[in-house]
Amino acid sequence: MSDINKCEGVECPIRNKCYRFLVPDDDFQAYFIITPFAYDYCDKFISYEEEMDLTKLKFRKCQT
Repeated sequence: MSDINKCEGVECPIRNKCYRFLVPDDDFQAYFIITPFAYDYCDKFISYEEEMDLTKLKFRKCQT
């Protein structure tokens, strides 16, 4: 489930590395109206590899 705005990746050269493009659709999915990639930069980019690699996550115990 993806509770984010997805991107259609129209003419985007980094769409195959972007979580917003690759994540499966939800039942009622929101999309950007225009692909946010412009001038070799996308401020909405989320790395798919970093989001999906759960083995690298480290948790710390909270001190109470």
